Amino acid sequence: MNKKYELILFDLDGTLFDYNRAEEYALKKSMNYFDIGYNPGLCLEKYRRINKEVWGEFERGETNLDELKMKRFKVLFDVIDVKQDIEAFSKSYLDFISEASFIIEGAEEVISALYREYKLAVVTNGIYSTQYKRLRDSPLKNYFDVFVASERIGIAKPDPDFFRFVFKESAHSNKHTAIIVGDSLLSDIKGGLNFGIDTCWFNPGKVINEEEIEPTYEIEELVQIKDIIASSHNF
Repeated sequence: MNKKYELILFDLDGTLFDYNRAEEYALKKSMNYFDIGYNPGLCLEKYRRINKEVWGEFERGETNLDELKMKRFKVLFDVIDVKQDIEAFSKSYLDFISEASFIIEGAEEVISALYREYKLAVVTNGIYSTQYKRLRDSPLKNYFDVFVASERIGIAKPDPDFFRFVFKESAHSNKHTAIIVGDSLLSDIKGGLNFGIDTCWFNPGKVINEEEIEPTYEIEELVQIKDIIASSHNF
């Protein structure tokens, strides 16, 4: 039996980690720490919209990670009319989110089933120290051969050079035997397509794809990736 795939790249937030839960945890903790009234219906909803927009700017190369860390909170506090030391708040938020190692349902089942037969890599646009600590403190900590964070290498998904770095770190050269699994069309899927590898869009919210980006596969539950990998075997 020959395996089509040998290297599987996994995004972290929104794919293996429950980012919505981590985001809420860190924002609530930080606002309480600075004695800012926390209203989930107001603060969390607005922050999620702002954060998504700023990360989109980052993925399009319109801002850098240092600017992103500050801008999302500057915009939030302008919107909710709160005076706050942005740098101190951002540091607090990152400290709290590094504690939030909440994993997506099915993540451990999937990773533990794949890691003995495949080379697994974490590929994240997140902040290195935060993401590494979250992974280290999670049940997934011992399953990955490679961990690549954009902040550490100065290149982010969807830049093909990000994937070239991952391949080098993974000692892997064959694009036909690699696949990326991620929740972001603009960074994970577009990045995989730009580099020339297969892609699997994790879309648990059943979001309508309005982008001109066509993933190789689309799944709604993480465990479905096991069927995709198994069905790709050549007998």
